[in-house]
Amino acid sequence: MKAPSCALAYFAPLALLAACGGSSDDGAPLGPSAPLSELPEVYASAICEAFANCAGPLFEIYRPGEDCASRVAAQLAEELGRIETAVEAGRIVYRGDRLTACADEIRGRSCSELLERDSALCMAALDGTVELGGTCSLSTECKGRAYCDFTDACPGTCRELQPAGGSCTSDGQCASGLVCSAETGRCVEPAGAGDLCEAGEPECEPGFLCAGADANNDGSGNCRTYDEVLAAGNGQACSPVAGELCDPDHVCVIQSADANGLVATCMPNVASGAACRAAFPDQCPDDEYCEIAPETLEGGCVPRPGPGEPCGRGPFETEGSICAANTRCNGGTCRELATLGENCSNDEACLSEHCRDGACISADSCE
Repeated sequence: MKAPSCALAYFAPLALLAACGGSSDDGAPLGPSAPLSELPEVYASAICEAFANCAGPLFEIYRPGEDCASRVAAQLAEELGRIETAVEAGRIVYRGDRLTACADEIRGRSCSELLERDSALCMAALDGTVELGGTCSLSTECKGRAYCDFTDACPGTCRELQPAGGSCTSDGQCASGLVCSAETGRCVEPAGAGDLCEAGEPECEPGFLCAGADANNDGSGNCRTYDEVLAAGNGQACSPVAGELCDPDHVCVIQSADANGLVATCMPNVASGAACRAAFPDQCPDDEYCEIAPETLEGGCVPRPGPGEPCGRGPFETEGSICAANTRCNGGTCRELATLGENCSNDEACLSEHCRDGACISADSCE
């Protein structure tokens, strides 16, 4: 089953920061001023609480054993030096008395509000001063609802957020309520409740997963709430391919797999070191995985490989991809998440989740 983008991107914290650049707020101070150094931790806490309120158990399904707030804070800390430089240069005005209030506003967002990019309160916390058409190296520097386009050159140019149909490379370049389609590179309105999704259709909006695709995954499913998708109980049929999964107390265990598809049922997790079967999510404890014997669906729970160890291989994989929490598979070996400028072989290996030409790059700024 394809992971929803929000589950892996943590609601795009860097895009959210970019959206905070904007028109100024000249109102009275809202409280004590927080130093800029506190921004990563404050934002991370708020973003991850909003994620948890919306997505429930999804984070643990796709990132077992990892802490959302720690990960997002580290992502934002990578950008902090660039933000500080821009503040010193006057390209961003930082208002520390707005930081906590902005975080509270983010924390209280519903699923339907997670794609909104027009909070005046947060725009006042990090207030970009560079006019449209001006040069920039960070989207937060741009004034108003804008982003820094450095696709072809660095420094880039401040441009208006793209409307539906506009060209894009990330969600943060699209107008409020839109997402950037990975298939078309265009800003689109995400699919809502009951709408068709995947197989050429838009991804589902926050709060929904795409489920019900056919067994060969070559047809569209429809958007269903998390509760509708994570619904099957012990012994009931499930399908990780079609996105019809088990409740949070069970995992979808594959009983057989052949040319006709998969047969799977919901079963409980197993204990450390116990016998296990191919399942989604994995049937083993968070710090272990089910090491499957060749040409079978059966195996045993073993520790997830750590830094410097060969990546573990899941069922149906030709190459390994499994590593311990907060590490990723890079060229067949597990390693700690790479920081900006460090070598990488794939996006997943980078803390920023962006690998270009063999090195980790920022998702929202340029050198």
